[in-house]
Amino acid sequence: MISAHRFQASSTRPARSFVGVLAVLLLTIGLTACQSSGDGSAGGEAEETDAPPVVEVTALDYAFQAPDTIRSGWTTFRLKNKAEEIHEIELGRLPEEVTYADYVETIPFWDTITARVEAGELVGRREVHAAPVPNVPNWSPQFITSLGLISPGRTAEKTEYLAPGTYVMPCFVKSPDGQTHLSKGMHRKLVVRDDSTGATEPDADVEVRVGGDTVNQDGALSRGTNTIAARFAEESKGPQAINLIRVEEDTDLEAVEQWMNWYTKGGLMAPAPAEFLGGDNIHSEAPKGSVAYFTVEDLEPGRYAWVVWTSEGAFSETVTVE
Repeated sequence: MISAHRFQASSTRPARSFVGVLAVLLLTIGLTACQSSGDGSAGGEAEETDAPPVVEVTALDYAFQAPDTIRSGWTTFRLKNKAEEIHEIELGRLPEEVTYADYVETIPFWDTITARVEAGELVGRREVHAAPVPNVPNWSPQFITSLGLISPGRTAEKTEYLAPGTYVMPCFVKSPDGQTHLSKGMHRKLVVRDDSTGATEPDADVEVRVGGDTVNQDGALSRGTNTIAARFAEESKGPQAINLIRVEEDTDLEAVEQWMNWYTKGGLMAPAPAEFLGGDNIHSEAPKGSVAYFTVEDLEPGRYAWVVWTSEGAFSETVTVE
């Protein structure tokens, strides 16, 4: 049985039209991370089969441990959060003429904007759009998707089709001191090679369809591991995100929905107001019916909630695992 709790956010994240890299801040990243052998066969990728190979990624405070290169095609990222803070992974493809070093040079722009948001000088998408920031480049990564918010001690998976190219893996969560994890070094380069995994689209246990301010769920969440296919019913005018959280007796769903807004003071700042178990973003200009696959683990009997964030606001739908 699903029940609804809705909160229309007073301000939202920026759409892709924002100048340069500032357009890709999302809800809802490690130069210092350990390196793999770099051939894509190490670091957790499975042998080539019809099922997507699994790429193992570990989140620390503040770095990702992951392979340097992987194959193109359908791929599953398995993120283990071994850190003290909540984390996410964004996946953005760099323009061909842009290097990873070029991307790293843009990080100080995030510091400027983040500081103004946390000082209360900028509130909401419109003010951030209008804020003058000097020397912003005229390019930005093409952000494809993200592995949703994952609380400490949790593991979740995200399956995505990736074309060849050079990608960046940042985390935009804020630490309690107001700095983004990106600014603390949580960003990483990932090269997706021309050779393909040859894998097929995954099968889902449960499908959720997001449209307007409702979530329609086909199939029941069960104990243990669940693979979710999330479909968004509307043409995307910006990022659309869905995450699964554990609902406790003291969980304030309205506070969770407000927390999802990066563009307010304390928005997307650790610690999170609930335990996040994983999810996904559909990024800008996604067509109607776009599907995102993610897997949540270790569900126990109890109450949970789908927390949805779109350019129009935020809401949540509660669901029970028997």
